[in-house]
Amino acid sequence: MNLSQLKKAFEPLAEIGSLRKNIEVFGLSLTLRTLTAREDAEIQKSLALLREDEDTTTMEYLDLFRKEALSRAIIRVGDFNLDREYIETGETLADGTPVKVKKIEAVSDILDDLSRSVANELFTQLTDLTSEAEDAVSKLVPQRKDLEEEKKVLEARIAEINQAQNMEESDELAKGMTKKVSEYSEALQDMDK
Repeated sequence: MNLSQLKKAFEPLAEIGSLRKNIEVFGLSLTLRTLTAREDAEIQKSLALLREDEDTTTMEYLDLFRKEALSRAIIRVGDFNLDREYIETGETLADGTPVKVKKIEAVSDILDDLSRSVANELFTQLTDLTSEAEDAVSKLVPQRKDLEEEKKVLEARIAEINQAQNMEESDELAKGMTKKVSEYSEALQDMDK
C-alpha cells in the first residue's frame, strides 16, 4: 500500500461531518464549509499567540477567532469560487505571471473591513453548520455506555455555547459604547455652538 492508497482508504472518514451550505446574508450569496481538524489547530495556534499578549482584549480575541474561522470556511462569494489555496490578485509580474496570495489571508483582510454585525451573522451561520455536522456524526456513533465521556462531550458543547453568548454580549457592549461615544461627541458639538 502506498500513501495515495492510504489516503483513499481514509476518504470516507474524512467526508463524515464535512458539510457545505449555501447561504444568503444581507442579499449576498455565499457557501460555507465545516473546518478540518488541521484548520482548527491552525486557528488555535493563532489564538495562542494572541493570548500571550497581555494587552489583548476579549473583543480582539473573539474578533480574531471569528475571522480565522470564517476566512477558512467561506469557499464561495457570489459567482467567485474561493475553494482553493491561492487566489490571483489581478496583478502580474514583469514576466506576465499572475500574482497570487493565500486565500485565507485575502479573505481575512476583507473580513477586517466588515462591520461586527455582518461578521457575527456569518459566524452564526458557520456555527449552525458546525452543529449540523456534529449532529450527523453523533448519529453514526454507537450509543456510548461511558457516562463520563458523554458528560465531557456535553461540557464541551456548553463551553461553545457560553463562548457564543460571550461574543454576543461583547458585541452588545461594543454597540452600547459606540452609542455613548456618539452621544458624547454630539453633546460636545452642541456645547461648541
